[in-house]
Formats: sequence, structure tokens, C-alpha cells
Amino acid sequence: LIEQRDRDRLLDIVLGACKNYLRFNLESAFAERMEDMSAKLTDNDLRNLFYGNYIEPDANPRIYDEVENYNKLEKLMTYYLHEYNDFSSTPMDLVLFRFAIEHISRVSRVLQMPRGNILMVGMGGSGRRSSCRLASSIAECKLMTVQVTKTYTQQDWRDDLKKILMTSSFNRNHTVFLFSDAQAIDEGFIEDINGILNTGDLPNLYQLEDKASIMENMQTISKQQGKVIDTAPSEVYAYFIERIREQLHVALAFSPIGESFKERLRMYPSLINCCTID
Repeated sequence: LIEQRDRDRLLDIVLGACKNYLRFNLESAFAERMEDMSAKLTDNDLRNLFYGNYIEPDANPRIYDEVENYNKLEKLMTYYLHEYNDFSSTPMDLVLFRFAIEHISRVSRVLQMPRGNILMVGMGGSGRRSSCRLASSIAECKLMTVQVTKTYTQQDWRDDLKKILMTSSFNRNHTVFLFSDAQAIDEGFIEDINGILNTGDLPNLYQLEDKASIMENMQTISKQQGKVIDTAPSEVYAYFIERIREQLHVALAFSPIGESFKERLRMYPSLINCCTID
């Protein structure tokens, strides 16, 4: 929904559906969030609604719930940023204004979803990667990316992908793979990401020694998880792929400027079908 007109239209549909099918007035549900009780509900009022599992940092397990106080949320995000900077080798000097907090909250929520992948669309320098780094830290995920240089080859890319996929499947914590269009020096990179989003697997990626490592690790993990799997190689490999799909979250930072973005969305449908778009 790229225009205000689109968002207003969607809100009208939601208001109508609540009234006609639920016999319920949405304004009464948003009473505490509305700036003007006598006016019609607007999408600006909806912005006051935050949900997440980051409200109690030390809770175990963390509970997904509504954030009832924006000032508390602001302090929480500042706390998470300080915590990230204390433990990170690349600290971030961010100004956590309202829009930044909204985006961090959204990315964090997507990373909590089963098979949650995110496509962050915005201009370069608008804070897409910073939001993802902080949201990954909040969600206690391991963040991985690729270092693309002038001498970076297709083989380097395949090796990096192999490492990311195997790490995500072997680790107990979830993994976030952050990738921006500036790193896509070869169109094949986007094609591979499209395949990972769709199936969690790429053809001819693993060598014989990798497959031996996969067999060994997956049998250990299945015992730790209390899951009984067949020892047949095809069954173990299927479990490996299932773990990748559950444990790996792909976070893409793309710019909408120019034709290449539109072309990629047309050529690689998983960028839309398998991602939440922010």
C-alpha cells in the first residue's frame, strides 16, 4: 500500500467488516489509542498500536503482548541499543525517533514468526540494516551477512551461502541472513536467495564432506530435540532442510529506485510471496 488513498481504503474495508460481520465498532476497541474520541478512526491512530515479545527483556519465555505505554517502549529500545553496543564489535550510534522504533518493532515481530522473512524497502541510508541488526539482537538471533569485495566470486558466494545454511540448521538459536541489493554484484545471487526463500535448498551446493557433516550433526540434533528420524540419508537431509526453513530468517534491504527492483520482483516471485514487506 504505497499511497495514503490505499491505506484509507483498506481502513474503510476493515471498519465496514467489523460493523457488518462482528457487530462491533472498531472505534470502541481503539478508545485508549485515539487522539480524538469524537472523530473517525484514522491510520494515525493505528500507529499507536504496538505488539511484540520484547516488553520484558529478562522474561523466559518471552510473552507476545501489547505495548501499553509508548514512553516505556522508547526507554526499552534505548536499553536494547545500549546492550547491543556493549557486546558488538560494530556499535551503532542511532537516534531512536518514532519511525525508527516502528520499523525495529516490525522487523523484530517478523523475526519471531515461523519462517518469517522480511523485505525492507527504502532508500540507501534510511536505516534498513541498522533496524535489522538491532531487531536481531532483540530477538536473540545470530546475524550473518556476506562481505562483498572487488574480487568476490560466484564460488565465494556459494561457500558463504553454504556456511550460513549449515550454521542456521546446526545452531539452536535462530539465524538472520541480512542481504542488501548493493551486495548483489551478480544477478545469480538474487536467484539463489529466491530459491532459499522458496525451498530452503539449492541444487549442487554441498560436497561429499559437507554431506557427511550434515548427517552427523543432524542425528545429534534430532536426539537433543527428542525427534526420531529415519537414518536413511534422504530422511536426514529432509530434516536438515526443514531445520533451515524453521531456523533461518532472510532479511533483504532493497531500494525502490530504478527499474532493477521492479524487474527482480517480476523475475523472482518468492521475494514477494515468502517475505513480509516493510
